[in-house]
Amino acid sequence: MEKIRISAVNYLNTKPFLRGLIDTKIVENYSLSLDYPAESARKLLGGEVDIALVPVTQIFKYSHLIPVTDYGIAALGAVKTVILFSACPIEEIETVLLDYQSKTSVLLVQVLAKKKWQITPTFIPAEMGFENQINGKTAAVVIGDRTISMFGKYPYEYDLSEHWHEHTHKGFVFARWTSNRPLASEVVEQLNEAFSVGLTHVDEVVHTYRHFETPHFSVEQYLKSNIHFRIKEIHQQGQDLFQSIISTL
Repeated sequence: MEKIRISAVNYLNTKPFLRGLIDTKIVENYSLSLDYPAESARKLLGGEVDIALVPVTQIFKYSHLIPVTDYGIAALGAVKTVILFSACPIEEIETVLLDYQSKTSVLLVQVLAKKKWQITPTFIPAEMGFENQINGKTAAVVIGDRTISMFGKYPYEYDLSEHWHEHTHKGFVFARWTSNRPLASEVVEQLNEAFSVGLTHVDEVVHTYRHFETPHFSVEQYLKSNIHFRIKEIHQQGQDLFQSIISTL
């Protein structure tokens, strides 16, 4: 039987999921690739993989995509790895560079700019190395593990999930495990079991990735508090609200 193909995001926040896939040995019957979020979405839409951890905006956009399991990457407050870095206060920003690795976060910053901060900067899709262009009135949205080494480098750091929660009092869903076709029930059961097992070993994952630790970033706090791996009602409410808002942008 042909192996089911999975694309997982190669970020610290996905390590508990990967731990579960390995511990339950289902990866032996699956083909696994590690990508950044936008690339995972591209592979799923292009039929290169069957299941992927994709930005929720792709689920909004493509009706044939099906969320599978109740697992994903969400937050209720600060998420720590989706940051608008700036050399000036929010009201002085004139240009925002948008992380090429993201699809959801670049829309989230536009929602916050309009609805919460009430600013009208120019938004520019960025390319590799854009993080080095932050200066003056030019800020940048940076996602994933690259944010960790950037904390403390710029005087202003705006956690997008934290600002969303302040504005809406709801959670935020960044990505969900999604398929591009209906899956057999046993496949969904295997995934649920794997992700559940992975989350029982978060302490071990924290220990394994202690090298990510900095004076500004706690791996334990990040994986145990900032990231919410199971999508609950308050996260779903935030997802629904976000979908509604971006439809009017």
